[in-house]
Amino acid sequence: MTTQARPRPQQQQQLTYLAAIAALAVVAVAAVILITSRGGSTRSNVEFAGIPQTLTEDGGYVLGNPDAPVTIVEFADFFCPVCQDYKPTVNRFIEEYVVTGQARFEYRFLPSQASQYSPFAAQIALCAAQQHEGGFWPVHEEMFDIASNNSIGDGEIGRELAQRLDLNYTDLLECSAENEVTQQVSYDSNLANSVGVTGTPGIRVRYGNSSPQLINNSYASGQVPFEVLRSVVEVANLTGQ
Repeated sequence: MTTQARPRPQQQQQLTYLAAIAALAVVAVAAVILITSRGGSTRSNVEFAGIPQTLTEDGGYVLGNPDAPVTIVEFADFFCPVCQDYKPTVNRFIEEYVVTGQARFEYRFLPSQASQYSPFAAQIALCAAQQHEGGFWPVHEEMFDIASNNSIGDGEIGRELAQRLDLNYTDLLECSAENEVTQQVSYDSNLANSVGVTGTPGIRVRYGNSSPQLINNSYASGQVPFEVLRSVVEVANLTGQ
């Protein structure tokens, strides 16, 4: 008789998370048609200086309480129209769950076909984060705002960012061509591919320090409704680590 291996405690915990989320997501699906971010501002009202900001060992930008049990990971492109449409949902998530210490939010660069300047924008953002005293998150806000502004040419995004943040554009350009910067953008893209992200935005979840994983198969790609993100956080905080 063959004995089936029992899941390890960590695996059992993750399975519990996924089962609970799947059940809650069924309720959330009914509200999906009422949820839309089109027409909303891309800007957040959050004061990022008051929130912990960290960098993962492999270069991911993380906002929020290091002890939070769950992290929502977004693979995105500043120029991607769907990412721009999704930004108000991200803002709301940060305001309601990251600011309150219940969850973290992680951003990863995934240049798409939305613009020929998408890789350049990611590289410029990385460099601006290094040079701006406020770190990555104010850069994140400005880049989305600039990229969604039709009056600014795609090729001017770096110059406009430098002007808004009072940075030296020549320094940004030189930095953007450095191997470390281009390799980070490539690493994030490869990470996206390894976890099954095929387009932007791609939303994944981390429990504790686990690798990014699907919330469930219904959200393998594209926007994830706020109500589903809420379910993820509430289940994670209920079950703990």
